[in-house]
Amino acid sequence: MQSPKRFGLIDSQKKYWTTFQQKIKRMNKKSDKDITYKVLFLGRHAEGYHNLGLAYYGEEEWDRKWGRLTGNSTITWGPDAKLTPNGIEQAKGVNAVWMNEMQNGGGIPLPTALFVSPLRRALFTFNMSFTGVVDCPSPLIIENLRDAYGLRTSDWRHNKTWIHEHFPRFEFEEGFTENDELWKKEEREPTEHVQERVKGVLDQIFTLSDTYLALVAHDKVISATFNLTGHPDYNLPTGGSGVLPSKRDSNSSNRSRGHSIGDKSHSHKNIVQRLEAVTNN
Repeated sequence: MQSPKRFGLIDSQKKYWTTFQQKIKRMNKKSDKDITYKVLFLGRHAEGYHNLGLAYYGEEEWDRKWGRLTGNSTITWGPDAKLTPNGIEQAKGVNAVWMNEMQNGGGIPLPTALFVSPLRRALFTFNMSFTGVVDCPSPLIIENLRDAYGLRTSDWRHNKTWIHEHFPRFEFEEGFTENDELWKKEEREPTEHVQERVKGVLDQIFTLSDTYLALVAHDKVISATFNLTGHPDYNLPTGGSGVLPSKRDSNSSNRSRGHSIGDKSHSHKNIVQRLEAVTNN
């Protein structure tokens, strides 16, 4: 199973989720008006066919040749890679953990704001992970939660019409384009740029009144989230999930203004507030 018991929460008490919720509520009540505590349930998409191809060929050969193609004589990984049968089982495993935690520890707090990458592997993972767990509100599809774009066909997303036809309950962020305008055949987005756009997403979702948020995305997005929230980086496996308590200070000197989720200009400048781990507070 990719997701640990209690989603990694370290607490041996019988009512561990009750204690956890009380702690978050107490910290928010006692904090200054500019300080808010949030809890992110982070999920990485389950295994896709591109993961198999990358593991088989290696990253250098993948970027030189194979990742630029849509597949080989055995499997297809692009455009917009599908989940493998193992990936489908991983996503079902996440759902099983949610179902179990809803019945134990006093009941896991359910997220009230949901966000997901527009790539097919993340959308299907989200759907299967939260079936019977959270039916409302609808998850919001955010362009800037996608994997690094360009070069690799597995990261070339379907158009908006296709996504809506397959996930009619999901909503799109304002300004979501019909076609993938970011993917470039000969250019791969650098990791530093991924982190810059993830800053913009975190800056926006942390201004919401919701305390418990869920996000299903990709390795680079999750790694950037760990980095921006002051947590040690952790290599979350495909289909892995975890709980990430974080602190937001809206009085940061680099406070952002006027940006919307998924801003296509990607010109965010230090727009994420200082986020710090509160796990041990």
